[in-house]
Amino acid sequence: MQLSVDEITRALRIKASILCDSRLKEESDFVCVQYALAAHAEDSLEEICHRIYLLQCARSEYQILDTVEQGVQLAHQYTLQHPGMWLDVSYMAATKNYCKIQDLAAFRPSEQIKTDEHRRIFLLGNYYMWNCLLPDFQAIREGWTYLSECDGVGSELLDPIATEIIMHHLWQGYPKNIKEMFFYNSPTVINIFWSLCKKFMPKHKERCIHLDCNPEALSGIRLDALYKTPTKEEARVKLIQTIGNQLQLRRQNEEKFSLEGVGVAQILGLNHPHLSMP
Repeated sequence: MQLSVDEITRALRIKASILCDSRLKEESDFVCVQYALAAHAEDSLEEICHRIYLLQCARSEYQILDTVEQGVQLAHQYTLQHPGMWLDVSYMAATKNYCKIQDLAAFRPSEQIKTDEHRRIFLLGNYYMWNCLLPDFQAIREGWTYLSECDGVGSELLDPIATEIIMHHLWQGYPKNIKEMFFYNSPTVINIFWSLCKKFMPKHKERCIHLDCNPEALSGIRLDALYKTPTKEEARVKLIQTIGNQLQLRRQNEEKFSLEGVGVAQILGLNHPHLSMP
């Protein structure tokens, strides 16, 4: 993809700010660019560093290792703890981003999140899923898309513990963009849920939320029926393999990317409006 000089400059400033902040551990150049691409124009370096601090605290508290192996293990544990919730991860060629398809009716926090280990699996599973959806700079810039089946969702979706785990420990700190979120057959409870979540979202992102989607092509069909094939277990295993491949792709991109070269190119005053990145 192409990174603009402004994006590179911001990433370099974020990297320098991290090194100057005694609270923060060093981040990879890839992650510095991720924060630069996910930040809004009005965000200060102090605000960005605070988000980095929040996420680093979560990594420390929940022992997030940022490895492909741990990510695959957590995907396996998550899909067993929340069976049928994650359906697929797909690449959207037209928009060059990734989409997660899920069945929210399969999420039952009062039954599935009872212990500290359940909480850890829930949090780390989502963390690695987000990494899976953002394996490269193009995907990070575009942001992820969610397709959610909501038929059968009840009031327990508003579980305060599950909401607090994600919103406090991950959502505020993780560098992300949201392209669009579609909710199929959404009941009133989904509207209430998003009214609570909006306070954590930038105003300009609220228009990305599409409630009560009912396309004619899916009339009378739940989304999960399209993905639990040939069997639920085979679909689950295939999904874990996809997540592993995505995490490996992100790891490869992270390991081979360096701001050092592009920073020097910028300082030397190359006249290209954009610089190519892997």
